[in-house]
Amino acid sequence: MLARWRRRANGAALLINVPVNAMSRAGVDAEVGRVRGCVIPLIRNKGGRPYLEGSAVALVYRGRKVLATALHVLTANKDRQLWFFAHDTYVRPLHGYFEISEVHDLAVALLDADAIAALAHIPFLKEESIGSAVNESGAFYASVAGYPHTASRLKDRQTLDTPMEVISGRGTELPDGVVSVVFDKKCGAWGAKGHVLARDPIGKSGGAIFGMRVMGLNAVQPWYTPKLVGIPTEWKGKQILGASAAALIPLLDRLVAPR
Repeated sequence: MLARWRRRANGAALLINVPVNAMSRAGVDAEVGRVRGCVIPLIRNKGGRPYLEGSAVALVYRGRKVLATALHVLTANKDRQLWFFAHDTYVRPLHGYFEISEVHDLAVALLDADAIAALAHIPFLKEESIGSAVNESGAFYASVAGYPHTASRLKDRQTLDTPMEVISGRGTELPDGVVSVVFDKKCGAWGAKGHVLARDPIGKSGGAIFGMRVMGLNAVQPWYTPKLVGIPTEWKGKQILGASAAALIPLLDRLVAPR
């Protein structure tokens, strides 16, 4: 049975305070816009209404279609059903076998045929787009894509407004499979209505951290396409932390290994 909840999708708001020059920025935003569609919202029932709980990334690994998210999005809802939006704007239950990493706060699951059909409208991220984007200094241009829980402020009981938000800043790879993104929240974001404050971080957990390689201090390599460099798991003021691709790939290997 299909749940009655529906979604209304808007464009993303892009933070423009980024560590690249204006010429690079236009191309970078266009490239991130090309791949960010692989990030989807995860929702649950809250008092009979849909509530945006987190985000997830749809990707292809070793020819299999997979969903990756933050483990705490699942454990916080271990006694509640999570749902995702299908191509018809109604929701389907999220279920299946998950490989997890408690150390890195990661969870990945193989999608069955029904879930794959329901997500036919989603551009799954290709395997070659998973990896590092650091330069010689260990830095990269980072864009964190996800769905903030403020989307749960409904205009009615059945429709969930789900505008994605993309916040960009300086990214670095830290030891032990951790990625850090530092940004200036006070500079806000740009959306259809102009300058707005960046919204609540809750809900972005499990989304995507895209990285693009930079040359020097403020130019992105024009021939470089975005990489999925990590999965955001924690927000600390002006810093977003996540599990890096170096932590994600071994978990994906375990998921697709023959049993």
